[in-house]
Amino acid sequence: MQKKPILIDYPYISDWISLKEQNRIIVFSGKVELGQNIFHALTVLVADELNVRLNQIEIQPNETGLTPNEGLTAGSMSMSQSGDAIRKAAITLRELLLTNASNEFEVSKKDLQIKNGIIFTVDNSRSISFWDLMIDKNMNIPIDLSLKSKPFGKQEFIGKRLIQNKIQEIIKGERIFIQDLEFPDMLHARIIRPPQYHSVVKNIDHDFVLELEKRGLFFIQNSNFIAIAGKDEYRVVKASEQFSQKIEWLNQKPLDINNIYNSLENNDKLSFPVNQKGIPLKIPPPPLKEPPNNASLTITARYEKPYLMHGAIGPSAACAIFKDSFLKVWSHSQGIYQLRESLAVSFDMETENIKIYHIPGSGCYGHNGADDAAYEAVLIAFNLPGIPILLKWTRSEEHCWEPYGTAMTCKLRGSINKNGKIIDWSHESYGDTFMNRPNPDVNKNPHSKFVSSHFIKSPLKWPKSQPTFSPHGGIHRNIVPYYNFKNNRLIKNLVQNLPLRTSSLRSLGAFMNIFSIESFLDELSYEAGIDPVKFRLDHLDDERAKETIRVLDEMMKTDKENSDCFVGSGIAFGRYKNTAAYSSVGIELEVNDHSSIILKRAWITADVGEIIDPDGVTQQLEGGLIQAASWTLYESVAYDENEIISKDWENYPIMRFDNIPNIKTVLINQPTQPFLGCGETVAGPTAAAISNALFNAIGIRLRRMPFTPDAIQKKLLSD
Repeated sequence: MQKKPILIDYPYISDWISLKEQNRIIVFSGKVELGQNIFHALTVLVADELNVRLNQIEIQPNETGLTPNEGLTAGSMSMSQSGDAIRKAAITLRELLLTNASNEFEVSKKDLQIKNGIIFTVDNSRSISFWDLMIDKNMNIPIDLSLKSKPFGKQEFIGKRLIQNKIQEIIKGERIFIQDLEFPDMLHARIIRPPQYHSVVKNIDHDFVLELEKRGLFFIQNSNFIAIAGKDEYRVVKASEQFSQKIEWLNQKPLDINNIYNSLENNDKLSFPVNQKGIPLKIPPPPLKEPPNNASLTITARYEKPYLMHGAIGPSAACAIFKDSFLKVWSHSQGIYQLRESLAVSFDMETENIKIYHIPGSGCYGHNGADDAAYEAVLIAFNLPGIPILLKWTRSEEHCWEPYGTAMTCKLRGSINKNGKIIDWSHESYGDTFMNRPNPDVNKNPHSKFVSSHFIKSPLKWPKSQPTFSPHGGIHRNIVPYYNFKNNRLIKNLVQNLPLRTSSLRSLGAFMNIFSIESFLDELSYEAGIDPVKFRLDHLDDERAKETIRVLDEMMKTDKENSDCFVGSGIAFGRYKNTAAYSSVGIELEVNDHSSIILKRAWITADVGEIIDPDGVTQQLEGGLIQAASWTLYESVAYDENEIISKDWENYPIMRFDNIPNIKTVLINQPTQPFLGCGETVAGPTAAAISNALFNAIGIRLRRMPFTPDAIQKKLLSD
């Protein structure tokens, strides 16, 4: 078996598991807990492989230098990376424990049993705990990839519905989040934000600065970066609100308010053909040829989505202290090692002099404001050495200053022959970068990815979007159809000089690409007069993919009741990155008298490989469906030439409880198959299923999100 890269870097049991604490098994993971229940799933894995109770296992909170460097917690890869490594470490530890106990008791390993951290002989004559057995013994033992996990059917915990170890502290509100941190002599900080990216200070009321100092508050200014800090958080908040009225800004460059969809197509761009493995090629893209002569039907369509924000319910925050040339940072970043290395370059420090601790925060999926807040807390801490600085963003800051998911356009053309088979396919995707995280590569100016690096003295230039050539990365994620289409022409267009700052948002380009593919398939099947379920099955070779569609179809047929003509249903399928989880989504909706879409019912079928924690998988899938439905129906970042307008939930509406459908989820377990990851797989299929259900309900195709009442009314009037 080939060793995965992470096991090359961390090859020993001791890299992943420790028995140094009596009666406790400490597990080290490089993946952070973001609410996706990864720590619970890892606990279940270790408990089953070592035959111990769940409450005997503790997952070590992430910190640089202690937990493994597994890069980012992103891409639905936590189980396939950390889960697989920790499972192999636990299996190897089990064999090591049995070998040591066999030598201790002078019996064969087959005459030993394990239960709750105790190894005993089958006749119960002798026993010893893991911890007593391993005192002073070496655990720097290489992980043995040849060892097998427990066979299916022999597990005690895997695949079962279980109560999480620390669910009580969450339910009782006792969980410590980054906003709850407290240290002796800590100062609270707030930033005075400019109107937009290209603003500079024109005038400051210096008398008010003196007034702040009289109040015992600290005024921090580094060119156009301005902050206020103090011991009393309320006083700091009020002072920052007052100071924002005492400063004048000059906007040196307006935000481009040209039609974003025209800009996506007409601006300068870097274009690359994408091969069937999802890899962009550094060659000129081929021109679009005429449809094949044997095509009986050819149609085209253009799909569009606006800028989307992460919209974390709890705004970003960070804490930092710089003391004796050593920097400590507490952050809810998805990549604490990457953050550490980027901060080292930014502040000209050695990484050994920086320690990053991961602390849970609200909504840190994709690249939201977490890393920016960390950088800003460090900027303030450098001005006030020796004092802990807790910086919290406001709701307006989170909405206006986080990096968004790029607006995108997808242009598709497809041809069908007389047998109902797709014989020609073209798909071009246009968008800004999804890859704008702080990068530790000094040659790429990592600190230019931090928003406040553009406001300090000697500001860095705003980074120019660079293409990524990784398989299914960024804009081209899932641009390759999972179907057996012939003559695929796939083009990635990285568009330059767009108005808003962008970076990773959940599922990256897959959301838009799968939405476009699956909506277009329904358009083709309708024009060809072919049932949309049959149409998909006829173009799939992968039986696991087909099974999710078949199960969904049967489930929907069984559950559907008679309904009036204003109720419609639609389906869609996707396999995330064409290598991760399979999912099919069904939506039933109606359009009310106000032209609002009311989601009635939703169905999900998913194949995520082996399932460790079914509740966690279900929650990820259903949460992903709700979020994607919100993107599809409500969300769009609004801005004018001076500023972002979407400063709050009124101006950036999201889905509310009153439109969450009744969701039914069926998991197709594959206990002998690898982990596939599930967090992002339903996003694209959800949007397409809503689009297809809308057409089924009232006969109109909306190709630009969000599907608002105004959009529906305009379409009805135009048709």
